[in-house]
Amino acid sequence: MTAGYQTVISSTGSIRKLIITNSLDTDTTISIDGGTTDFIVLPAFLSLVLDLDTSMHWSGVVSAKYTSLAPAIGSLCVGVIKGN
Repeated sequence: MTAGYQTVISSTGSIRKLIITNSLDTDTTISIDGGTTDFIVLPAFLSLVLDLDTSMHWSGVVSAKYTSLAPAIGSLCVGVIKGN
C-alpha cells in the first residue's frame, strides 16, 4: 500500500456486489473510478459491501491508497459478485 492510488482489481464485466475488507492497521481511501475520485475512507479492520442493484451494475477499476499513515501489517482484499 502506498500514498498514491494502486489498482486493486479491474473488471470488464458487470459487477453486482463489491466486498472490500481492510485488515490493515490504518485507514484506507478507496476509489471506484481508477483513482480519479476518493469514494470512501474505509477505517482500519473494517469491511464494506457495496450492493449495486440490477439497475446500477458497475464495471471498472477499484484503487486504494493509505489515508494518512503507512500500514505496518495487514492487507486489503476485494471480492466481487458478478451479474448480467
